[in-house]
Amino acid sequence: MRANTKGWMDRRSNLSSLDTIIRKLVDEGVVDPDRVAITGQSDGASTATYALASSTLFSAAILSTCCESDSMLAFGGEGLANFYVRGGYPASRYSGQAFWREGTLEGATTARPVPLLIQASSAEFRLGLTTYSELRSRGWPVEMFVYPDEGHVKIHPAHRYAIYRRNVEWLTQNMKQ
Repeated sequence: MRANTKGWMDRRSNLSSLDTIIRKLVDEGVVDPDRVAITGQSDGASTATYALASSTLFSAAILSTCCESDSMLAFGGEGLANFYVRGGYPASRYSGQAFWREGTLEGATTARPVPLLIQASSAEFRLGLTTYSELRSRGWPVEMFVYPDEGHVKIHPAHRYAIYRRNVEWLTQNMKQ
């Protein structure tokens, strides 16, 4: 993890791959470049937030967890913070200002504001509250729904159904021309 964290190398590589395939599909007329959304669960959500912070390729996003930031390390507790620091993340907001500014939505003050839906679990929603509040204060159209009694992967059938239904309805609404 440490080698991939330096300069957000792993995220940069993922974004490059996404950029290549999306541009190819746009060139072939398969994809409307103004209606490209990105979604993510777990590490995919981290990839999506990096993409939103570093690119204007996407017009909307849906995240199941939110969001990597320096405040996540504080709110996640010592165990989570130690895991990330061992993986190469800066130990504090002050020692890693450039790191957080480059690769996170909270730090990327020039990121393009796009509609963002966060469907978080009750176990993890606090990790994204600082980013959620920051984006709202910047005028981003961001919504957060919290599913009670859920962990990292949502397992309750009623919640999964609600998530799938909301995703389709939300994308239909937010990707209109």
